[in-house]
Amino acid sequence: MKKIFLKLGIMQLVMVLLLTNVFTANALDTDSSAKVFSDVSSSNPNFKAINYLREQKIVQGYGKDYYTAENEFKPENKINRAEFIKIVMEAADKAPEFGDCVYKDVGKSVWYTHYICTATKLGFVKGYDDGTFRPGQYINFAEAAKIIVNTLGLEMTADDNGVWYKVYVKALSDLSVIPQDVAGFNYNITRGQMAEMIWRIKTKQIYAPTADYKMLKNRELAAASGGKFQQFDSCLDLKTYLEDNSTQEVYYNKMFKTTGALPEAVSETEDTGSMDAGIGDSSSPEYSTTNIQVQGVDEADIVKNDGKYVYLVKGSTVRIVQAYPADSMKEMDKVTFDDDDFYPSNMYVDGNRMVIIGSVYGSLWDKPYVTQNTNQKMMMPIIGDYYSGQMTRMYIFDLSDKSKIKKIRELSYEGSYSSSRKVGDTVYLVMNKSEYAYNFPKGWTEHEVLPLYKDSNTSKVDTVGRCEDVLYVPGSESTNYVVVAGVPTTDAQGKVEEEIIVGSSGTIYASPKNLYVAEEKSNWFYANPNANNQEQTIVHKFSLNPEDIKYLGKADVPGHIINQFSMDENGGDFRIATTLGNAWDSEKPSTNNIYVLDSGLKIAGKIEGIAPGETIYSVRFVGERAYMVTFKKIDPFFVIDLSDAKNPKILGKLKIPGYSDYLHPYDENHIIGFGKDAVDAGEEEMNGLNFAWYQGLKIAMFDVTDVANPVEMHKTSIGDRGSSSPLLYDHKALLFDKAKGLMALPVTVAEISKALKDDPKASASTYGEIVFQGAYVYNVSLEKGFELKGKIGHYAPNEVKDKSGYYWSGDSDIQRILYIGEYLYTVSQAIVRANMLNDLSEVKSLELVK
Repeated sequence: MKKIFLKLGIMQLVMVLLLTNVFTANALDTDSSAKVFSDVSSSNPNFKAINYLREQKIVQGYGKDYYTAENEFKPENKINRAEFIKIVMEAADKAPEFGDCVYKDVGKSVWYTHYICTATKLGFVKGYDDGTFRPGQYINFAEAAKIIVNTLGLEMTADDNGVWYKVYVKALSDLSVIPQDVAGFNYNITRGQMAEMIWRIKTKQIYAPTADYKMLKNRELAAASGGKFQQFDSCLDLKTYLEDNSTQEVYYNKMFKTTGALPEAVSETEDTGSMDAGIGDSSSPEYSTTNIQVQGVDEADIVKNDGKYVYLVKGSTVRIVQAYPADSMKEMDKVTFDDDDFYPSNMYVDGNRMVIIGSVYGSLWDKPYVTQNTNQKMMMPIIGDYYSGQMTRMYIFDLSDKSKIKKIRELSYEGSYSSSRKVGDTVYLVMNKSEYAYNFPKGWTEHEVLPLYKDSNTSKVDTVGRCEDVLYVPGSESTNYVVVAGVPTTDAQGKVEEEIIVGSSGTIYASPKNLYVAEEKSNWFYANPNANNQEQTIVHKFSLNPEDIKYLGKADVPGHIINQFSMDENGGDFRIATTLGNAWDSEKPSTNNIYVLDSGLKIAGKIEGIAPGETIYSVRFVGERAYMVTFKKIDPFFVIDLSDAKNPKILGKLKIPGYSDYLHPYDENHIIGFGKDAVDAGEEEMNGLNFAWYQGLKIAMFDVTDVANPVEMHKTSIGDRGSSSPLLYDHKALLFDKAKGLMALPVTVAEISKALKDDPKASASTYGEIVFQGAYVYNVSLEKGFELKGKIGHYAPNEVKDKSGYYWSGDSDIQRILYIGEYLYTVSQAIVRANMLNDLSEVKSLELVK
């Protein structure tokens, strides 16, 4: 949603805002100032339920005026047993009868006496074994469920398994009336939750977010475990866990988005952030490398070079081009794969080893699937008689002879590829495996409950670890696995180390010592009910030891992250920046936060509530500082001090039009931001909304020498609205070398005609016409800022302009820019072109064989 106001028209915006309320249990139909009680506004999640009880004269509230807004309802207050009996009896239209009561703690003339006595006579309640009813005691959910079901005459299924309250809870669960924020069976419910349950039953509301028996059971298990990971006792224990959670997981994944993909971070000492020059032997030319986040931690990319050869992913193949010297550039070899369904995603190149990682749809099962019965809960896809699903595959090649690349190892894992990092000679794979439970096949083994892998060294299919090795948090309500595998690249026979936990993988961050996997949890279903159902990011920490990967623990922080640069490790501390909520929420506007966690993942310090009503667009951690850009209408650029982990603080901020999607360090006191310009929407476009229209690309250099007063010292713009660059979402698209004063990025340029720009009636929402795709190359310095050195394109003159429509893409779109020695190379799926670095004159263009 972060750019929804910028990308949609006004009517679309209104529609988006309306749709966001579709699944809100009590979305208001009236004016936002309307109240049923003085302390219950339309923004209260139980507004409709409380209003219903008031209109039906089931509740009266607290105050002087019996049925007016002078009264208070106190929706957050716990409700006692006497109050609850009275209200449910009123809802059931059960008139109290006068008579004595059998309970020694229920007086003869108290307001609740006859309700309790009548409910007892009718068999709805029976009190405690010691002869008391305890009318002033708060009522827990299990007790409330029994009273509601009995008093309102709801249907039950005889299936309690010795748990007295199970049939009552299931009866409410079948009607979808349990408020989602009920924390467990022993949870003392609130007056608002009481109203919600009665309203849903009486008016047959079935589409509101709800909890069920399994969810409440899991929440109590999680609370009892203190959120700590445990190991399963056996495969049977793991199988039971998967079966218990599968139905719930599948239902909620169908109805709502419950998980998200996640980010990565910065060096423990100093963030170089640049494409450092690679140095080979004394005769090798200087060359650029991938723009990485953490020094010493390589990242896989679609293009790599080693100072002489360029390696690139092209469709289902990998090409090797002899690029240096440029005048003799030629294609050497094309790496193809035995499996036609395999598609490479990215790769690493180091010395005489090339590692290629990608995905394939298939199966590692070594036996046919035979069901125990046909009434299955959930079944994996089947091709023929075998399971089939997403798999991650890694190939390791020997590059000693570039004209004849040799495969030396192949690894396949069940599950989807999330990301990877390379530290030293080890590539660390992070994968996510969905293990939906089903009625397991006859004679099931660990193969049915654990992810499988296959290593070409043995040609055998085996499980990733043992059932007893799997770590999980009791009550976590997940049936997914996170698998981390450390694969040695130099030793083709080397042992692969693996660790497996129950959870979901998303964005990752790695330092040379540790790996962090961020898992996003929805605020509707998986957040802690006692924390106002806030969305959370769960961060899992693994040690990166090629001989022994270990899971070190997890942390929960409020909010969600935007990408890998939201996370960072420095001196043992882990820092993370999150946005909580949404900018378009007028009742609870978004806030932005930074949390500092110690080595044990305990929160040591934090700043919360930064830029309310805005969202984070970019973050960069550099040593003991963080730089953050938030946006809704303007770009507040924040400088944050993290030198004292227990007391982080904002040092200064700068407000300018536009925003930055990516921040790149120039040096310790200067940051370059890449993003877009923005202008306010006109009054006639606002329609009650407060937003700005994004415009063309913007590059800005910020001077933070005076941390209290950051300054935008240089800026340049590219094109008009509709211009874009892959750099805005993929930092690897940037070529930057401070020593050479060199910066380059691929761009798609859109331009608006001068006549339209000069028209005072023209809207800032107008898109330009796409006129160019290629590389913009700059000289960059503190003194002169950004000086456009030239443009390089792989298309014929005017080809993009003549053929483009509303969007543009083609095989000759430049994706990466690099240099080797005195040459600058631009790489697309169709062409590798070499230009002189000093004046950008073309040397040679190589069309890649189709």
